[in-house]
Amino acid sequence: MPKLLFMPRRWYLSKTTHKKSIDINLNGTHNVIKACIAKRISRLIHISSVHAFEPIRGTRLNPDSPVATDSRVPCNLTKAKAQTAVLAAISENLIGGYVICPSGRIGPFDDRPSTVGSMLLDIVKQKIPMLVNEGYFWTDARDVATSVTRSVALESSGNVYFTAGQ
Repeated sequence: MPKLLFMPRRWYLSKTTHKKSIDINLNGTHNVIKACIAKRISRLIHISSVHAFEPIRGTRLNPDSPVATDSRVPCNLTKAKAQTAVLAAISENLIGGYVICPSGRIGPFDDRPSTVGSMLLDIVKQKIPMLVNEGYFWTDARDVATSVTRSVALESSGNVYFTAGQ
């Protein structure tokens, strides 16, 4: 009987429909929670995103920051609701586990390039006529993988962890 289940979130482009976001992020998460309960899996590691939280200014993102359950961005809304469902199942002692929220991922082998890779190349080539005077911490995809792997040793349940570079 498995004791641990990783639930990586699926990557998809920003053109994804609201229905597809619901199917992937929300319904998929509910199905995984039900399967964990039915198969008596003792721990679920749910990979969410910093985008499951409301944007904040002037303070650091933390596990108590407001969740984006009213977001008008479909993938952020469904990520927030999925993360909330996982944490609710944990707090009701239906499953054990925790949530890991990476920031935007970048890394090697982005040779197509991806949507993010294209944006970063456009910034470097000065193809974007303006930039917002704000900050954002990117995360190397390899560091996210390492963080998830190392998290298996954690004994805690119900916590939210962030992976973000500086």
